[in-house]
Amino acid sequence: MEKTNPTNSTNDPLGLDWSKFEDDKPIDLYAPDGRHITVIDTCVEFAWVRLQIAKKHLSGYYICFEGKNYPIEPTGRINNWPKGLFDKYTYYLVGILQEPVKASKS
Repeated sequence: MEKTNPTNSTNDPLGLDWSKFEDDKPIDLYAPDGRHITVIDTCVEFAWVRLQIAKKHLSGYYICFEGKNYPIEPTGRINNWPKGLFDKYTYYLVGILQEPVKASKS
């Protein structure tokens, strides 16, 4: 289903402005031999891929993000996590957690 801008709908009590929504940037996943495997679009997909690597203790897999390669450790971890790599979800969750604190101070 295609995303529509709810502000064009009379059924949107939130008045959401989708032009302010920031989505994560897709990344490319590569095999140890340099073969392109797939494009990963979401943090959930990326977590699943990293879990599979960790379960199988695989090495040599890496991602390309903003023109730079980042190895995926056999533990599934990324050392030196780059800013902007599937971090929008975390920022949104932090915002949700901070909102009640802001409201209580006003």
